[in-house]
Amino acid sequence: MKITGTVPIELNKALERTGGDEEFLFDLIEVYISDFKIRLEALNNAVMDRNFDQLYYQGHTLKGSSSNLNLTSLQEYAFRIETAGREKDLDLARIALKKLGNAFRDFQKYYTRMLKIKISGVA
Repeated sequence: MKITGTVPIELNKALERTGGDEEFLFDLIEVYISDFKIRLEALNNAVMDRNFDQLYYQGHTLKGSSSNLNLTSLQEYAFRIETAGREKDLDLARIALKKLGNAFRDFQKYYTRMLKIKISGVA
């Protein structure tokens, strides 16, 4: 599978984690996307409520799941949110949350292209 442009996932490393099983990787990504949307809402609520414990928890959880799929930019922004929660820094949380949302949209676009290539069989 060959995709040009910005690559938000280290695909070779992610495939290594699934033993080269592309179907399993796609399944994991689908679960990640569903979970991410729930956590993003929780993060938005945590910022509005100034709930630093939730910022830390949700950031930490997203950092781990992003790391498992080798989604490096998402992992980095989730780490910044985790840090914001730990340091009770609402400004950092807001900035990182915006960047996290943008990185997620970029990843979704990339993943859609991955699926189209997979379905069409064009490499």
